[in-house]
Amino acid sequence: MFIPDGQKLKNPLTFAEMSAEQKDKFSMRRKALEALSKDLSRIIVPVFMLGEPYEQEIKRVSFDKLQNRKAIKFAYLLECLEKSNKPSKIFEATVYSSIKRTKNIFYTRFVNQEKSNSLGLILTDPDRNNINLYDNGEPVIWQMGPERRQVSLAQRADFFELNQNTEIYGILDKIEKDIRNFPRRSCRRSRVIERFLGILNDGMVVNSVALKELGYKKISTGKIVSRTSIAKTGLFNVIGKYPRSIFGVGSMPPVSGWRDVITTAAIAHSLVFATRNSIFAGNLDQQIALINDAKKSLRKIGLTNKELNLAERNIGAAIGFGDVTNEMRNVDKLYKNAGIRLFRIYGINSDKRVIEIAKSLRQKYQDEIEIFFGQVADKKQCLKMISDDIHVDGLIFGHGGGRTCTSAANGMAITTLEEIYDVASDRRFKDTSILVEGGGVGTSVGAIIVLGVNGILYNQQFTRCTIETGDIYFQHKSGRICQPYHGSASAPTMIIESNNPEIHDKRMSKSGRALNVEGIPGYNYYSEKANSMSFYMNEFRAYAARLLADVGCESIAELRSFLNNSSKDLLRIVSSEAREIASPYGTKE
Repeated sequence: MFIPDGQKLKNPLTFAEMSAEQKDKFSMRRKALEALSKDLSRIIVPVFMLGEPYEQEIKRVSFDKLQNRKAIKFAYLLECLEKSNKPSKIFEATVYSSIKRTKNIFYTRFVNQEKSNSLGLILTDPDRNNINLYDNGEPVIWQMGPERRQVSLAQRADFFELNQNTEIYGILDKIEKDIRNFPRRSCRRSRVIERFLGILNDGMVVNSVALKELGYKKISTGKIVSRTSIAKTGLFNVIGKYPRSIFGVGSMPPVSGWRDVITTAAIAHSLVFATRNSIFAGNLDQQIALINDAKKSLRKIGLTNKELNLAERNIGAAIGFGDVTNEMRNVDKLYKNAGIRLFRIYGINSDKRVIEIAKSLRQKYQDEIEIFFGQVADKKQCLKMISDDIHVDGLIFGHGGGRTCTSAANGMAITTLEEIYDVASDRRFKDTSILVEGGGVGTSVGAIIVLGVNGILYNQQFTRCTIETGDIYFQHKSGRICQPYHGSASAPTMIIESNNPEIHDKRMSKSGRALNVEGIPGYNYYSEKANSMSFYMNEFRAYAARLLADVGCESIAELRSFLNNSSKDLLRIVSSEAREIASPYGTKE
């Protein structure tokens, strides 16, 4: 279907539903529009509509129970529709604006708003091998239909009410007022893990094992526990200087490069770090503009000053460490011009520069800021990071093992479990937040929490093709609806960053090929069940809530107290056969 600027959808038809005459007219019009599109910045090709939800799905939405004024405002604060659709109590969003396009020799970028500071949907040459294109080279574009949008907005309003209410504020306030007494991790050695890693008498580690191979044992309890209640109120931990959700959002460009992803995470009391890669690489002004756009969006909701502060302090910025003097200038601008007090030194290098930038940050800003670093290399590096003159607030583990990461393809062992255990069992780190990030965790959150991590950062798992990532989609050659999900050091990202003259020579060889590539082109795929990232965030909360219920605890604080006072080791090694049995298998053919 073709959607002119500002026109409402009225019973749109898919191509298969059209009559022969309609198909002929459609094809003629498409060819004419394709010819025009070569010289125009607007998309003048058909924009196809994703399948609408079943009638029952719409009827199951309790619109009458989603009438919180602030929740409705939040639901509509989306770049893809906020300038064209007014908030409605039944969550209608039937007006569509034309998609804007900019093009250079490195990539083509598609956005909903001409002056958007978000990442946008980006097409690079490597993508052309994987997605469907028209004869003129334009990609096949899809968007959500009006009823699919309606479901998305209802999900967002519901999510706001779950996270922004007096009960949640009370829990956060209670933890913060007595934050020194919040239970720390047990720092206890585990015979299970040490056998799993093959630790010898001299401390030598023999095995490289995956996080997913670690599980926990369910135990009986005399209490009555509700997983639903736990998922709503029990998943807060001290992360950095404040109480936050145990689930946060990382700093991958296709994720935290979107304004609406940042605001949604902030509303959920989740850490989120605005990315420094892709179109933001060497472009500090755009990173600052993205953060400020997110904060302006939050201020439109009508939150109290205290509520707004609780949300905004979750928004951080990823920074580099290549040139300490230059990075400190960038930090100063982020501090002054974007009000950032939460920083993540983002990279995988193990050299001394990461220590230097961390030390410079702490010495200049003292305890005014929070410093997170990761992915970390090893315990030796971690010990330097918690020295008296640095003392970072959080360490992030997870180098290698991601969905598109090739960092370990050269034979490097994936030692994430080894490094986490070595730090989590050391009492010198009891006041330092430990986080793990990436696809290596998957849905196996239970054992990681028992191990002692404070939180888990997800990227693709939370945001794959949801309305918060722009509601603009390509069609993969497999037929599935998708968005690019290229790693921070992948060839497509290097190509995108080469558009910046200041860093071109660091990203591109003289022969026009990307340099120092780590990662392969990857894609997120659309799922009808989700629509909003709130669905995925709630899904992972359910996984964590199941852990607490399985051991008779109602909150992270109670779980930690239990682990501190119990001699039981709940961790277990999970064989591949046991892992297979643990997954649904009854309907396999």
